[in-house]
Amino acid sequence: MWERRAEYLELNPAGTVPTLVEDNGLAIADSNVICEYLEEAYPDMSLMAAPSPSASKCAAWLPGSTANSPTRSPAICSAKNS
Repeated sequence: MWERRAEYLELNPAGTVPTLVEDNGLAIADSNVICEYLEEAYPDMSLMAAPSPSASKCAAWLPGSTANSPTRSPAICSAKNS
């Protein structure tokens, strides 16, 4: 069983995986939120297809996706403003 170490819990108090840690120390948990953050933070290296019906279908597969929401995930907003 995976051991929840104090160092990891400092980055992600929920202890879930994955957690992305950027060079500036920003820690982002949850794979869906990480994908959204990467998509916005590094637009030249897109993870999704260009806006199209295919991209919408892809986004629809993300549980809790904010792709069709008028507001973005709070984790993305705080990451972009950090």
